[in-house]
Amino acid sequence: MRIYFLSLSFIVICCTTAFSQIIIKGKILDADKKAPLESVVITVLQPDSTTIINYAISDSKGEFNIEVSSVSDRYLLKASLLAFKTQIIRLYNRNVREISILLAPQVTELKEVFVKPPKIVQRHDTISYDVASYSNVQDRTIGDVLKKLPGIDIQDDGTVLYNGKAINKFYIEGLDLLDNRYGLAVNNVAPKDVQSVEILEGHQPIKALKKSTPTDRAALNLKLKKNSKARWLGHLEVAGGLTPALWRADALALKFSPKIQSLNLFQANNIGENIKTQFKQHTLEDYINGQDNQSEQTKFIKVAAENAPIADERSMLNQTFALSTNNLRLFKNDYQIKTNFNYVNDRLTAFKNSVITYYSPGALQDRIIENNSGISKQNQGNLDVNISKNTDRFYLNNKLSGQVFWNNTDVATIGSSPNDQQSRVPYHFVDNNFNFIKSFGQNRLTISSFNHLTFQPEDLNFTTAGTANPVEQRADHRDFFSNTNIAVSSSLHKWVIEYRTGIKASIQRLNSKIEPNGNELPFQDSSTNQAYWRSIDYYGSVSAQYLNDVLNFKITLPANFYNTQLNNSLDQSRENDNRFYLNPSMELNYKITSKLSVNARAELITKLLGIDYLSEGYIYQTYRNIVSGSNRVNIERRQNYALSLSYRSPVSSLFMALSASYAPTLKNQLIQRSFDNYLTIERLFPLNNDKSLWSVSGRISKGIDDIDAVASLAVTYQNATNQLLQAATVLSSENRSLQFNPKFVINFNKVVNVEYNGSFNTSKLLVANSPSTGSLGSIYQKLLVGWIVSKQLNMKAGVDQVYNQLTQTQHLSAFFADYRIQYIPAKNIALELSLKNIFNKKTIAYNLIETASNTSSIYTIRPFNALAGIRFNF
Repeated sequence: MRIYFLSLSFIVICCTTAFSQIIIKGKILDADKKAPLESVVITVLQPDSTTIINYAISDSKGEFNIEVSSVSDRYLLKASLLAFKTQIIRLYNRNVREISILLAPQVTELKEVFVKPPKIVQRHDTISYDVASYSNVQDRTIGDVLKKLPGIDIQDDGTVLYNGKAINKFYIEGLDLLDNRYGLAVNNVAPKDVQSVEILEGHQPIKALKKSTPTDRAALNLKLKKNSKARWLGHLEVAGGLTPALWRADALALKFSPKIQSLNLFQANNIGENIKTQFKQHTLEDYINGQDNQSEQTKFIKVAAENAPIADERSMLNQTFALSTNNLRLFKNDYQIKTNFNYVNDRLTAFKNSVITYYSPGALQDRIIENNSGISKQNQGNLDVNISKNTDRFYLNNKLSGQVFWNNTDVATIGSSPNDQQSRVPYHFVDNNFNFIKSFGQNRLTISSFNHLTFQPEDLNFTTAGTANPVEQRADHRDFFSNTNIAVSSSLHKWVIEYRTGIKASIQRLNSKIEPNGNELPFQDSSTNQAYWRSIDYYGSVSAQYLNDVLNFKITLPANFYNTQLNNSLDQSRENDNRFYLNPSMELNYKITSKLSVNARAELITKLLGIDYLSEGYIYQTYRNIVSGSNRVNIERRQNYALSLSYRSPVSSLFMALSASYAPTLKNQLIQRSFDNYLTIERLFPLNNDKSLWSVSGRISKGIDDIDAVASLAVTYQNATNQLLQAATVLSSENRSLQFNPKFVINFNKVVNVEYNGSFNTSKLLVANSPSTGSLGSIYQKLLVGWIVSKQLNMKAGVDQVYNQLTQTQHLSAFFADYRIQYIPAKNIALELSLKNIFNKKTIAYNLIETASNTSSIYTIRPFNALAGIRFNF
């Protein structure tokens, strides 16, 4: 009976369901033309209700088919299509068969709709900023716009940061025209020609290494507007002014097409605009050789005409001329040739009054007072020629570079020791960097060779009060550096194993001589150097790297065998030495989520320092600084530990970064400092010592669309310890510093815009057994308010504050005001008048804390000035 009852119930349910299934078929026609209508929306609703039971869309024949499941016997059928009058038909189960519906045409007035595109769009690893959303008519260059973008910063030296880290490439339409001298683009490309700024996250510039050598760095790419491509763009500008006689000239011509790119400019001014920063090469470590090819310039003579450490437009008394031409051409099979030529002629004038205090155990050293007036004349020219091919399985790059640089400086000093100094400091080099990568299935071959030759003949002459003849010094330094290696790597599942071997050599010569010309020197001998230094590093390394979509872990074990030779021709001494070191390193990149990632790095680095530490004879750096090395190889063993967290949410315009680093360093020689009247004498003493640097920094940047604003805050704390041998005592010092950098930009209806930049710093020098400086603070704030009156007229006013605490009881605060008005009578013509330093402030004071010393200085700065000019854009 139970089985019978269940079977009967099942039959009843099936029949009920079958009876409740209604099929509605039909055809939709144009009432006037009797033609079938496609894409009509047919909706079945319950009677006297808005509840939708089912819907369908008519096909190309105007036909539709809807299945309805309901116990009701009444329905509403609604047919709607844009530009036709909506039809509603009441249906009953008993008359549902095939329906023909006629829709009468009807004119429909649409309400006005504003579509506001998003400011930031993310597509996979590419973040795109809409330039029009962040720029206004007062922005002269794309650099003005970059400073407003959340997550992007530009440092004082022109380095572009993305979420706290320097970018590794700067592209224009996907091509690297400027070879890391991207300041030429940042300071010259007009915002009106740029459609968007793209950030390419985790960008590996060498395509053949994309899968095996990922990076946490990003690249920046400028996407141009369609009407700005493949045609010449640029501007011509001239301006003149007063207090003193001022002038500025600027000519720019650039063109970016798919196969040819060119950027050419001529600039000249004496208004304090530092156009040299555009030519700075923002070089990160090489992706093949790491930091092995980066060499620091040895500079023996350090006479300089120093400007105040504030904005160049305030402090720099200059006459500068610059010329640059950069060209790139693509050929068949992905080959490209690139040439970059830059030349700068710069004349700087500076006036400074200083008080220098040295710390000694238990007391303060006698102070040195200087009143300096200096003139520096610099000329620099460089030429790069680059041939390359960059594909997924093949990479070839050969770059030939040359530079000539000479700097002639004259400084007149009164104070503790009146004197006149003249220095000639040329620096010439030529180098060639060759890299080759070829992939064979899962294996890869890499060959790299870097060769660098430097010529550096330096002269220093100075005459002190009461002497008739100058002391003359010549220091001739020559350096040849070479690094050649070969590597093979294999990929196995998610692992990449690489073996590398190579030879790195440094050969340096130093010949120096001091001619007293009847003057009494502060030492009896050691006034000459004839030294030869050779260091050959035979190295090999093995690395293992694990890779997947979220984790990249790499460990490297290099082994270095050094063979060194030091010859001193003066005493005919010759020393040979062999040393062996292991320098392991580890790096980890982990994507915790799609928005949050972590990077950790640990490494040990061994450096054998150059011939400037091996010069046993004394060398004058300035009239009051004398240095000497030793005949013992100077070795530096540094550990680097770093941890960083990065969070970014482009949709909500939120970018955050937190980092910490610690770098303890052990050296086998210590600087020994002594004093002889106004002279500071430093030489190396064979005593092991250590120093350290640790820092913590954080940054947050947020775009606020509701009020059309961008705000950011960066915080950095640093603690540096050092040691110095002075008065037969090891002097330990500690320098603590804390810095806050707030920034915000607000646009009020694209009419009024407000920009604010601030820098709040505090530092403290602690010297063992010596009086402390206490905490000394400094503040720099800049507020700009712009008003766009109309398309033809706009103006901007600004106020700066500079505050410096010289001692615990003495400080100096200065305010600066600027004003600029621009009139645009025609589309491509702009007239401009600018007033700077309206309050006519003429001096500024600063305090500089160094290792066991403190320098307080007063600088002469630029007075009030006015400049009027005309600019033609094409």
